[in-house]
Amino acid sequence: MAENSVPDLTAHLEEVEKASPGILKAYIKQKFPENLVSFYMSFNVAKWLDLDEFMIFVARRIQQTSFTGLQSTSGTNPTQPTSQPHPLPSASAPRIKCEPAQDGFVNWPVPDDDRDISAARQKGNIPSLGGGKAASNARSRNLKSKAASTPLSQPEIIEISDSEDSTPASKSSIHAPQSKSVKKRKHAEVPDSDSEIEISGHPTIKKEDSPAFTKTSTTGKKAKKAKLHGHRRTSIPNASSKLQNVKITRELTVKELRVLKEIPTTWTVFDGAWLLDLREDKREWKDKSGKDMSMAAIIKSQDQDAWGDGSGGSKDPKKCPIVAPLDDQQCRLAQHGCQGLYHCSQLDMSLLDDCERYEPDGDEMRELFEAGCDVNAEEASMVQSRAASFYTEIMKEKCPAKIPINGTADSRPCEGDAVYRKYSKKQDYDGKSGFIGCSRWMHGKKTSHRFVPIPRAIREDLVAELFEGNGKFSDKLTTKKCARAIHPRHGGRGTQECPQTHICDGEVVKGQLIHRPCPTKIKIYFPVDNRDRRAIVILVGAHNHPQFPATKLSRDGIDKYTEAVTAHGVSNATVLKCDTATSTKKIFGGKDLASVDPALALDRNRRKIVRSLKQKENPHGNGLEAVVYQKRLDDENLPPSKRYIHEISSKDGVNMIITMLPGLAQRVHLANATLHDNTYKRVFGEWKEWEVVIWDDRLLMRITVARIYCNHETRVAFEQMWSGFWDTIERITGQRVQFKFLDGVGQSAILVDGCKPQATGCGDALLKQIIKRGSSTPFKEMDPVVIIQYVLRTCDIHLERKLDDLAKTLPPADMDRVRGFPFLESATEVEEFVKWCEGSTFKCLRDWMADKKGSPWFIPSVNRFMSKIPRDDWFLSPGHTNLNESAHPFTNAHTGINLPISQAIKTYRNFSLYFPFKYLLRH
Repeated sequence: MAENSVPDLTAHLEEVEKASPGILKAYIKQKFPENLVSFYMSFNVAKWLDLDEFMIFVARRIQQTSFTGLQSTSGTNPTQPTSQPHPLPSASAPRIKCEPAQDGFVNWPVPDDDRDISAARQKGNIPSLGGGKAASNARSRNLKSKAASTPLSQPEIIEISDSEDSTPASKSSIHAPQSKSVKKRKHAEVPDSDSEIEISGHPTIKKEDSPAFTKTSTTGKKAKKAKLHGHRRTSIPNASSKLQNVKITRELTVKELRVLKEIPTTWTVFDGAWLLDLREDKREWKDKSGKDMSMAAIIKSQDQDAWGDGSGGSKDPKKCPIVAPLDDQQCRLAQHGCQGLYHCSQLDMSLLDDCERYEPDGDEMRELFEAGCDVNAEEASMVQSRAASFYTEIMKEKCPAKIPINGTADSRPCEGDAVYRKYSKKQDYDGKSGFIGCSRWMHGKKTSHRFVPIPRAIREDLVAELFEGNGKFSDKLTTKKCARAIHPRHGGRGTQECPQTHICDGEVVKGQLIHRPCPTKIKIYFPVDNRDRRAIVILVGAHNHPQFPATKLSRDGIDKYTEAVTAHGVSNATVLKCDTATSTKKIFGGKDLASVDPALALDRNRRKIVRSLKQKENPHGNGLEAVVYQKRLDDENLPPSKRYIHEISSKDGVNMIITMLPGLAQRVHLANATLHDNTYKRVFGEWKEWEVVIWDDRLLMRITVARIYCNHETRVAFEQMWSGFWDTIERITGQRVQFKFLDGVGQSAILVDGCKPQATGCGDALLKQIIKRGSSTPFKEMDPVVIIQYVLRTCDIHLERKLDDLAKTLPPADMDRVRGFPFLESATEVEEFVKWCEGSTFKCLRDWMADKKGSPWFIPSVNRFMSKIPRDDWFLSPGHTNLNESAHPFTNAHTGINLPISQAIKTYRNFSLYFPFKYLLRH
C-alpha cells in the first residue's frame, strides 16, 4: 500500500483518538486478518493507512455512537454492542442531524464522500486531518473510482431477538432470504417506472426513488403476473451508503426506521421498522370499559389483516425491554402471526400460488373479485348448475319426521334419505311431475316426512338424473374453478362450506373452506403506559394472500357515522333514516359514505354502530326494567309538569304503563268526546298500544293526549286502562274528568272501534266513577252494559269493514237492508230487522246477528234512535275514529315500528316535544 504524504499524520490521528477512543484499533481489527494485526501499528501508520477508507469508517463510527449514545472506552471493540443499554445522548453531545426525507421517512445519513465529510467537519462532528483542497479532491476521485469498480457490501446488522440472554449474531438480517425464494417466483417487479407507490399516511413516492424496489424488465405473462401480484423485495441499491443500523432494544437493531403519523389499514413489510407516533392525534382511544387502549390494541383494531396466536404482551417488568427510539421506556412486546385466509377446496390455486405481498396491492384483490364474478356468471347461465345447487341444498337437510317408538310416547328422528318421487296425479301447479320425498315414507302413514316441491325455474329431468346417478350427471361437464377466498374473521365460522356450485366430470362436488396459513409475523413494541401514543412495529415475511377488501370499520368511519346518528337522534334512529338525513349529508360533506370509509358500504357495519349507540343510551335494556329506570329518573329530576311516564303497574297479570304530557292532558277537559283505538305495529312483542285522541274545537286540531301500553286485551285489562287514564288526568291536572250524563257537563261521547272487551271494560270503569261520585250525581244505574249506552259510540268505518265481509256472501238486496239498520227509527223496526236476520237462509248473517245479540250495547252504539245519548250530542260528536287511524302512518314514519317497549315510549316522547302545542307545555 502506498505511503501517504500527509504532513503531521500522527498528530491528526491523536485528535481522532480523542474524539473516539480506540478508533484506530477497531479499524485495524476489522480490516486485517488476526494473525497480521501486530504488523499494523500507529507508529508506521503512514505506510499502510488508506486515509479515504479510514475517514469513512470514522464518520460511520461517530454517527453510530451519536445515535445510540454508546461511549467506547479504551480496549473495547467499538463495532460490537455493549452488554447494557445506554441512555440517549444529551442535546449537547455531538451527533449527526437526522433530516426527514422527501418521502416522509427519516433517513439516518452516512457520508458518501468528502463533501459529506467536509460538511460534517464544518459542524464540528469530525476533526480535521488536514490535506487541504488538493488532498480532498484526490480523495474524492479515489472514492469515485472505487465505487465504480467495487460492489458495496451490505452493512452488518444484528439479528432480531427477544431474549435478553441470547448472543446477537453479527451478520444476519431481518429481510427475507433472496436466493432460493426469488428463483421460485413466477413474476418480477412492475416494469412501469411511471407508476407511484402509495405509502399510508405519507406523500406518494415514485418507485425509482424508493430504495426498497428495483426495476427489472418483464414481458408477456410474467409482466401481467408482476402487475397483479405486487413487487418482489430485493436488496436495496447502495444501501451501505444511505442506510444505517438503528438500535431498537439492546439486542435488536434494524436497517431503517420509518416514521408514521397515521395508522395504516394495511401495513407495508420492509427491511426495517415503523415508528408510529400518534401524539398529534387528539382523539380518545378507549375500550368498552372506558379504559385507555394500548397501542397494540389500537393498531390491530384498524388493521384489515387478521392477526392472532402469539402473545398480547406481558406486563411483567422483567419481560419488558427498554426501547431506545421511545425515550428508553420499558415496553411490552406483542407478537402475532397473520391468520391468512379461508378458501374453497375447489379454488383455482393459480390465484394464490404466485402471491407475495409486501405492500397494499388492490390489483390482486380485483383479480380475485373478477374471477369470482366470472364463476357467478357461469353458474347463473347453466341449467345444470341450478339443478346441482337444488340437489346440494336438499342433501344437507334431514327428514323432519318423528317416528313413534312402539309402546311408548317417545319418538325418534327419521333416518330416511332424500329421493325423487312421482306424484299420483299428473302434475302440480308448477308443471312438475315429481317432488323430493323420503325413502322411509309409506302409504297410509302421514308422519310429516320430507316433502319438497321442485321449483318452477329448475329442470325436473336434471334433478331426477342427479338422484338416480347419486349426484352425477350423465354429461361429463366441469365448471370453472372456484374463486372464493374470504377473510378469516368470517371463514372460521358456521359450516365452513362454499356456497358456490361445483361440478367436476359430471359429479356435484361440495366445496369445503380450507385455512391457508400466512408466514407474515408482526412485532409491536408499545409503552407500558397506555397514555403514550407511540409504538415500534416490525413485520417480517411477505403475505401469501391478496389484500382484503375494507370490511372492518376505521376509526374515522366510526366517528363520522356516530356523529350522524347522534345528530339525527339515537332513540328513533334506523340505518335508513340516518343515511337519508340532511344532517348526515352535511357531516359527510356531501360525499358518499363509502368514500370516507369503504366499510360503511356494508349495512351490517352501520347497523352495528346504531345498535351500539342505543345500547349505550339504554344501559338497562329496552324492556320494562328500562321503563322503570326512566320513570325513576323523571321523578327525581323533573317537576310534575314535565314528567311523561306517570304510572307503571302490574296487577292480576296485567302490566300497564300510562304516558302523557301534562300540558296536553289539560285539553281533555275542553273536549266534547275522546276517541280510543288500539294500534299494534309500533311496539314489538306482547305489548299493545292504546291511543287516546281528542279534537280540539278551539284550535281545530287533533291532539293525542295519552298512550297507554298493556300486555292484554281482556275486559279486566281494559277496565284498568280506562280507570288509569281518568285517574291520571285527575292527578296531574287537579281536575276530575266529567261526563255529561253524570255531571251535566263534560264529555258527551266516547268513541271506540267495536272491540267487545274495550266496551265492557269501559262500563266497569264508569261504574267505579259513579260509585266514587256517590250522591253528587243523580245517575243511579248500576249495570255496566246499560251505563255505556249513555255515552258509547262505535266507529262507523269499523262497522262498514265488518259489513264488507258479509257482502262477499249476501246478495245485494239483503246487503242493502243490512247496511240500513243503523238508520232505523223505532224499536219496532229494529226488532223486525233482528228477526229477519235470525231467519235468513245465509248462515253468515245468522251468526253475525247471534254475536250482536250477545252484546246489548252494540245496536245502541251505532243507531242514534236506540242510543241513550241525547240527539244533539249524537250529531255534535264524531262518528268514526279516523282521527286515530290517520295518525298511525304519520307516527310510525317519525318514530319507527317494531320497537321495544322502552324505545317506543322514548321515541314518541321526543316526537311529542316537537308537537305544535309546545307552547301549551309551558303553562
